[in-house]
Amino acid sequence: MLIDFKQLKNLPVKTESGILLGYVNDFTLETETLSLKQINVNTNKLLVFSDDLLISSEQIVSITTEKIVVQESVKKIPVAENPAQKISPEPATALNVETQN
Repeated sequence: MLIDFKQLKNLPVKTESGILLGYVNDFTLETETLSLKQINVNTNKLLVFSDDLLISSEQIVSITTEKIVVQESVKKIPVAENPAQKISPEPATALNVETQN
Protein backbone atom coordinates (compact mmCIF):
# COMPACT_ATOMS: atom_id res chain seq x y z
CA MET A 1 0.00 0.00 0.00
CA LEU A 2 1.21 3.49 -0.81
CA ILE A 3 0.21 6.52 1.24
CA ASP A 4 1.16 10.13 0.58
CA PHE A 5 1.61 13.02 3.01
CA LYS A 6 -1.88 14.41 2.32
CA GLN A 7 -3.37 11.07 3.36
CA LEU A 8 -1.04 10.65 6.34
CA LYS A 9 -1.58 14.15 7.71
CA ASN A 10 -4.52 14.31 10.11
CA LEU A 11 -4.94 10.53 10.29
CA PRO A 12 -6.25 9.53 13.73
CA VAL A 13 -3.69 7.74 15.92
CA LYS A 14 -5.13 5.16 18.30
CA THR A 15 -3.78 2.61 20.71
CA GLU A 16 -4.43 -1.09 20.13
CA SER A 17 -7.35 -0.82 22.56
CA GLY A 18 -8.87 2.04 20.55
CA ILE A 19 -7.94 5.05 22.70
CA LEU A 20 -7.58 8.12 20.47
CA LEU A 21 -4.22 9.83 21.07
CA GLY A 22 -4.57 12.54 18.45
CA TYR A 23 -3.91 13.20 14.78
CA VAL A 24 -0.75 13.07 12.67
CA ASN A 25 0.63 16.54 11.96
CA ASP A 26 4.18 15.68 10.83
CA PHE A 27 6.68 12.85 10.50
CA THR A 28 10.42 12.22 10.29
CA LEU A 29 12.13 10.16 7.60
CA GLU A 30 15.58 8.60 7.66
CA THR A 31 17.12 9.82 4.40
CA GLU A 32 19.71 7.05 4.05
CA THR A 33 17.19 4.23 4.28
CA LEU A 34 14.12 6.24 3.19
CA SER A 35 12.22 4.83 6.14
CA LEU A 36 9.75 6.37 8.56
CA LYS A 37 11.41 7.07 11.93
CA GLN A 38 8.67 8.79 13.92
CA ILE A 39 5.34 10.55 13.68
CA ASN A 40 4.32 13.74 15.43
CA VAL A 41 0.81 13.51 16.83
CA ASN A 42 -1.23 16.60 17.72
CA THR A 43 -3.14 15.73 20.88
CA ASN A 44 -5.73 18.49 20.43
CA LYS A 45 -6.79 19.10 16.84
CA LEU A 46 -8.57 22.33 17.80
CA LEU A 47 -5.54 24.04 19.34
CA VAL A 48 -2.65 25.28 17.23
CA PHE A 49 -0.23 25.08 20.17
CA SER A 50 -0.93 21.76 21.84
CA ASP A 51 1.43 19.16 23.23
CA ASP A 52 2.56 16.82 20.49
CA LEU A 53 3.48 13.20 20.97
CA LEU A 54 6.55 11.89 19.19
CA ILE A 55 5.91 8.25 18.40
CA SER A 56 8.75 6.08 17.14
CA SER A 57 8.16 3.82 14.15
CA GLU A 58 9.03 0.93 16.49
CA GLN A 59 5.80 1.63 18.40
CA ILE A 60 3.59 1.63 15.29
CA VAL A 61 1.52 -1.53 14.89
CA SER A 62 -0.25 -0.64 11.62
CA ILE A 63 -0.91 2.17 9.18
CA THR A 64 -3.98 2.23 6.93
CA THR A 65 -5.72 4.99 5.01
CA GLU A 66 -8.18 5.15 7.93
CA LYS A 67 -5.92 5.27 11.01
CA ILE A 68 -2.56 4.52 12.63
CA VAL A 69 -2.52 2.01 15.48
CA VAL A 70 0.27 2.14 18.08
CA GLN A 71 1.29 -0.05 20.99
CA GLU A 72 -0.35 0.46 24.36
CA SER A 73 2.95 1.08 26.16
CA VAL A 74 3.35 4.65 24.99
CA LYS A 75 4.40 7.57 27.16
CA LYS A 76 3.93 11.22 26.47
CA ILE A 77 7.05 13.09 25.31
CA PRO A 78 6.03 16.65 24.45
CA VAL A 79 7.77 18.36 21.54
CA ALA A 80 8.56 21.20 23.95
CA GLU A 81 11.15 18.90 25.57
CA ASN A 82 12.57 18.29 22.10
CA PRO A 83 12.57 21.81 20.55
CA ALA A 84 14.71 20.86 17.58
CA GLN A 85 12.22 18.06 16.89
CA LYS A 86 15.06 15.59 16.66
CA ILE A 87 14.28 11.94 16.96
CA SER A 88 13.59 11.21 20.59
CA PRO A 89 16.44 9.44 22.39
CA GLU A 90 14.14 6.60 23.40
CA PRO A 91 11.29 5.10 21.45
CA ALA A 92 8.33 7.36 22.05
CA THR A 93 5.66 5.40 23.67
CA ALA A 94 2.17 6.73 23.38
CA LEU A 95 0.29 6.23 26.53
CA ASN A 96 0.13 6.83 30.09
CA VAL A 97 -1.13 10.18 28.76
CA GLU A 98 -3.49 10.43 31.71
CA THR A 99 -0.75 10.00 34.29
CA GLN A 100 2.29 11.69 32.76
CA ASN A 101 2.71 15.34 31.77
